[in-house]
Amino acid sequence: MEDMVNTIIQLINGCGFPIAACIGIFYLYNKTISGITDTLNKLDSTLDGVTETLERIDRRTETKEA
Repeated sequence: MEDMVNTIIQLINGCGFPIAACIGIFYLYNKTISGITDTLNKLDSTLDGVTETLERIDRRTETKEA
Protein backbone atom coordinates (compact mmCIF):
# COMPACT_ATOMS: atom_id res chain seq x y z
CA MET A 1 0.00 0.00 0.00
CA GLU A 2 2.84 2.37 0.83
CA ASP A 3 4.37 1.72 -2.60
CA MET A 4 1.10 2.73 -4.24
CA VAL A 5 0.96 5.96 -2.25
CA ASN A 6 4.55 6.77 -3.20
CA THR A 7 3.79 6.07 -6.86
CA ILE A 8 0.78 8.40 -6.75
CA ILE A 9 2.83 11.13 -5.08
CA GLN A 10 5.55 10.77 -7.72
CA LEU A 11 2.94 10.94 -10.46
CA ILE A 12 1.46 14.13 -9.03
CA ASN A 13 4.91 15.69 -8.59
CA GLY A 14 5.98 14.67 -12.10
CA CYS A 15 3.00 15.70 -14.20
CA GLY A 16 0.82 17.79 -11.95
CA PHE A 17 -2.41 17.23 -10.11
CA PRO A 18 -4.88 17.76 -13.00
CA ILE A 19 -3.23 15.09 -15.16
CA ALA A 20 -2.93 12.69 -12.20
CA ALA A 21 -6.61 13.27 -11.40
CA CYS A 22 -7.56 12.53 -15.03
CA ILE A 23 -5.59 9.29 -14.90
CA GLY A 24 -7.37 8.32 -11.68
CA ILE A 25 -10.78 9.12 -13.13
CA PHE A 26 -9.97 7.15 -16.27
CA TYR A 27 -8.98 4.14 -14.15
CA LEU A 28 -12.23 4.30 -12.16
CA TYR A 29 -14.23 4.74 -15.38
CA ASN A 30 -12.65 1.62 -16.89
CA LYS A 31 -13.35 -0.44 -13.75
CA THR A 32 -16.95 0.78 -13.68
CA ILE A 33 -17.56 0.06 -17.36
CA SER A 34 -16.00 -3.38 -16.99
CA GLY A 35 -18.30 -4.18 -14.05
CA ILE A 36 -21.36 -2.93 -15.91
CA THR A 37 -20.42 -4.97 -18.98
CA ASP A 38 -20.07 -8.15 -16.89
CA THR A 39 -23.44 -7.52 -15.25
CA LEU A 40 -25.14 -6.89 -18.59
CA ASN A 41 -23.66 -10.09 -20.03
CA LYS A 42 -25.05 -12.07 -17.09
CA LEU A 43 -28.42 -10.38 -17.50
CA ASP A 44 -28.41 -11.22 -21.21
CA SER A 45 -27.76 -14.90 -20.43
CA THR A 46 -30.55 -14.90 -17.86
CA LEU A 47 -32.98 -13.33 -20.32
CA ASP A 48 -32.03 -15.92 -22.94
CA GLY A 49 -32.89 -18.66 -20.44
CA VAL A 50 -36.21 -17.03 -19.55
CA THR A 51 -37.06 -16.66 -23.25
CA GLU A 52 -36.33 -20.34 -23.90
CA THR A 53 -38.48 -21.37 -20.94
CA LEU A 54 -41.38 -19.19 -22.06
CA GLU A 55 -41.15 -20.55 -25.60
CA ARG A 56 -41.21 -24.10 -24.22
CA ILE A 57 -44.28 -23.29 -22.11
CA ASP A 58 -45.95 -21.67 -25.12
CA ARG A 59 -45.33 -24.76 -27.26
CA ARG A 60 -46.79 -27.00 -24.56
CA THR A 61 -49.95 -24.91 -24.26
CA GLU A 62 -50.36 -24.80 -28.06
CA THR A 63 -50.05 -28.59 -28.22
CA LYS A 64 -52.64 -29.09 -25.46
CA GLU A 65 -55.11 -26.70 -27.11
CA ALA A 66 -54.90 -28.40 -30.51
